[in-house]
Amino acid sequence: MNWVRDKEKLIDFLSRQRIVIYEGHDNDQIEIGRLRQAGFAGIEKVAVSERGRGVFIGKKERTEKKIDWDEFEKQYGLEGAAYHVPCVNVGDGNSLERVYFKTEVWKVRLSDRKNPAKLADPHEEAQFLKTLKDVPNVCRLKEYIEKEDHTITIMDYFPNIGTLEEADIPPEFRDKVEKQKHQIIKSVNNAGILHNDMFDRNFLVNSNYDICLIDFDQAQFAEGRNDYEDGYYYKAPRLKSIAKKKFDNNSRLNLVTEAWDIAARSNASYPGKYVAYYSLNVDGKRFSGERLWEDRWGYIGKALRDACGGDLKGKRIIELGCNLGLLSVWSAREGAICHGYEYEADILEGSKLVASAFGVSERCKWSQVNFNKKEDTDSIVDEFDICTCLSVMNWVRDKENLIDLLSRQKVVLYEGHEEDEIETGRLRKAGFSGIERVAVSERGRNVFLARKDDLTSV
Repeated sequence: MNWVRDKEKLIDFLSRQRIVIYEGHDNDQIEIGRLRQAGFAGIEKVAVSERGRGVFIGKKERTEKKIDWDEFEKQYGLEGAAYHVPCVNVGDGNSLERVYFKTEVWKVRLSDRKNPAKLADPHEEAQFLKTLKDVPNVCRLKEYIEKEDHTITIMDYFPNIGTLEEADIPPEFRDKVEKQKHQIIKSVNNAGILHNDMFDRNFLVNSNYDICLIDFDQAQFAEGRNDYEDGYYYKAPRLKSIAKKKFDNNSRLNLVTEAWDIAARSNASYPGKYVAYYSLNVDGKRFSGERLWEDRWGYIGKALRDACGGDLKGKRIIELGCNLGLLSVWSAREGAICHGYEYEADILEGSKLVASAFGVSERCKWSQVNFNKKEDTDSIVDEFDICTCLSVMNWVRDKENLIDLLSRQKVVLYEGHEEDEIETGRLRKAGFSGIERVAVSERGRNVFLARKDDLTSV
């Protein structure tokens, strides 16, 4: 404290701590007064330094949730105001946090503790927003209020039609949106802040397709880092418009490079990690991934050919849970007509690039589908000679819905995660009588070929 000119600022910082061990240079009365100003009620002298200065412990009483939501809304005139509850996987945001929408946006937390799921506490988030006050396309802080038992971050309302995750951007505006996104990321990082959470759900978009970055509660000081390489929860993809310029020659290597970057960032592979599901050698370059595709295709390709009488030419194949679509692309290279379905829509852009790289775009089709929704799976009505359902059942909550989809297929190549009795039981429930084990995966899981009636090939 003795060496700080702006003592009020340091006192403000101390006021956000629960316990402080404190030594000052002034007499005890002055130093205790500063601790009291910071909100500490229990102050105890615990030592005297070698220079004769008192050392104190300042403690605050816990004030967890002294006010409830009804009291808060009444106190601030927010009764009836629309709000949403932040969706977090861990932490206490579901019960202690709300975002209210009126003429402004109020981000509220009913606690003096930081949410353990967040990297930044409300005060730190407000400070980041203050730093970014002159950066275009970033939410604007109007006021920050900090009370003993709650905090309020008040921001300007950005009129919007939803987030980039929700909005359907017309093709003619996609380049505009991408360029804005890149400029925002660059500006935020150049201001010394790492957002860490640059998912599309954190970009609002208006009817003119201008965008606004929100939600800085996972932000940190950048310290030379950027959100492309160092984002903690999400590494922002490079601009598609920039990627187009970089890959103008459309060579196979360049297309696969872009596809692998998409796959590594997608939640279809390993959420929160930059890693593709498969590794692959293309024209002498190794694209890294968690599993070797060449080994996988060795036994999967053989099983498909055997099921189709030795030849895939002209066969219609549906690939459920296609990820980057390698099974469809490799089957199409042997003459099959394929349709890949995947829950995560972003990785399908990579599937298209891989199909283009290997010259089979005309024989491959891609669709996003939620295997837990009957209306989605009921839309899969085309006739196929063979269906692949490899390591999909484990990730589907509504397994009955997926079994129902399988029941409408003639032949299924299937891999599950559970013991054989359970997985073959699911195939029998789907109406398959001829069930044969045709391979064992690199992870020791059995792969089954299931046929209906007396089909021996397709």
